[in-house]
Amino acid sequence: MPAKLSAFVLGATGYIGGAALIAIKKAYPDFVYTALVRSEKDVAAVQAIGVSVIVGSTENHQLVADAVAHHDITLNAADADDLPLAKNIISALKKRAGAGGHARPIYIHTSGTGVVSTQPPTGKFQDSAKKIWNDNNTDDIASIGPDQPHRNVDLAVFDAGESGQIATYIVAPSTIYDIAHTNPVRKLSQQIPNLIRTALAKEQTIYMGEGTNLWNNVHIYDVAELYALVLGYALAQNQHPSPPTNKFSNFFFGSIGEHAWGDVARSVAKILHAHGQIKSPKAVSVEVSEELVGRIGSTATNSRSVSERGITQLGWKSTHRPLEEALEDDVVATLKIEGRA
Repeated sequence: MPAKLSAFVLGATGYIGGAALIAIKKAYPDFVYTALVRSEKDVAAVQAIGVSVIVGSTENHQLVADAVAHHDITLNAADADDLPLAKNIISALKKRAGAGGHARPIYIHTSGTGVVSTQPPTGKFQDSAKKIWNDNNTDDIASIGPDQPHRNVDLAVFDAGESGQIATYIVAPSTIYDIAHTNPVRKLSQQIPNLIRTALAKEQTIYMGEGTNLWNNVHIYDVAELYALVLGYALAQNQHPSPPTNKFSNFFFGSIGEHAWGDVARSVAKILHAHGQIKSPKAVSVEVSEELVGRIGSTATNSRSVSERGITQLGWKSTHRPLEEALEDDVVATLKIEGRA
C-alpha cells in the first residue's frame, strides 16, 4: 500500500487555520496531520481533533523547515505578511522535492483581499474601487501593485511555483465573519470584532469618512471549504505534475458577499445599544486618523474581488448565512471575550 499523505499546518490555533484544518481533515480523513503550536496551553485542544503537535514558534526556522521537509502538504495560515517564514517554507519544500521519492510537495499559502485594497484609507468609495479584481484573470493578478499589503509574500510564492518543482497555491479571503464554533482554539475573526472593540473603547460606534467604502465578505465555514477544494485541485494536478500554465493561475479569492463599512457600523451600533453597551444606537462618522488606522484601518479602504476561479473551476459556493445575519452573534461573542457579557 502507498504511504498515507501527510499535512503540516501552521496557524492551526488561529481563526482561519483552525477552520481550514478541520475542513481539510473532514475531506481527507486518512491523511496524517501535524500542526505547529506556539503555546503549551493550546496543545490539548489541537490534539483533541486528531492532530499531532509540534510545539514551537514560526520564528524557529529550523524547526519549521524540518517539519515542512517531512510532509507532503504544507498549509500556512499563520501570517500573511511574514516573508522570512514563507521563504523558509519554500526552501524546505524545494529540499523535499530535490530529495525525490515523494509526491510533488504542495504549499497552500494564506493571503487576503487586502492585497487589492485601495490605499491610503479614506473611508469612502473611490473611482479606483470601481475595479473588481477577478482571480480567473491572470492579468488582474499579475498587475497588483508590488507595494500592496501581502503582495511581497504572494510574489515569493508565485515565483516558487513557476518551475513546477513544487506546487504552490494562494487563498486570499475577504472579510471573514461569524463564529467558528468547531475550531480548536480561536473562534472569532478580526475586522468586525475590532470595530466592536473600538466602539466599546470610545463608547460610541464609529466609522471613518463617509463609510461608503466597499469590501467583500465570506463566512468562515465557506472559506474553510474553499481550502479543502483547493487542496483537492492540487492533488488532482499532482497526478500529472507540470509547471502552471501561468504562475498567477493558482490564486483564489475567498469572496462571496459585499458590504459598505458604514452600514456594518450602523448595524453594530444598534446591536451594542440593545445590549446596553453604548448610549446611542447610531454610528457616527469620524475623520481618518493615525490612531484609528492602527485599530481598524482596513475598514476605511475598499477591497472588491470576485472568486470566479473557485466558483467555476472548483465548484465552490456559499452554504452559510450572510454577514448581516451573523453580526448579532459576532457582537455577543466579542462582548464575552472582553468581559462585557
